[in-house]
Amino acid sequence: MKNIKNIKEFNAILISIAIIIPLLGIGYLYFQLNSMYDKEEAKEISTTQESEKNKKNGITNILLVGVDGNNIEKGNRSDSMMILTIDEKNQDIRLTSLARDTYVDIEGYGSEKLTHAYAYEGASLLIQTIKNNFGIDVDKYVAVSFDSFEKIIDILEKNEKKFIRWN
Repeated sequence: MKNIKNIKEFNAILISIAIIIPLLGIGYLYFQLNSMYDKEEAKEISTTQESEKNKKNGITNILLVGVDGNNIEKGNRSDSMMILTIDEKNQDIRLTSLARDTYVDIEGYGSEKLTHAYAYEGASLLIQTIKNNFGIDVDKYVAVSFDSFEKIIDILEKNEKKFIRWN
């Protein structure tokens, strides 16, 4: 009987560690990415764009953009675009990929590939284009270039000993 109690305690500790370590890693990554946050571009994207409907439903949509050059603000196309949806009410996370070569209506530019919206005017036009064409309210965004992605990997490499490696 004592043996079963020890096994249950061991399993509880193991499960706790398996939950806590990834959460610490995600928190660390969040703070590192936040240090690269472009505050000037964020000021241009007014907080009034945040959807009242999303706030009421506990949904947060975060646009993740990878650009093809080193200029994060604008002038480069967005190579990859994904929307990370966090649904706090239903305890759900979803990741939706947007095809860069999808033809959409870009306000002021006509029918163009979705990737061009970022090149023309940066994140604010891309977010507006996504809302107008797909009906998705984007609350926040993260943009990375290949160079900044390398910096993120370097930061993670320097701190890899803080994370458990499952081999």
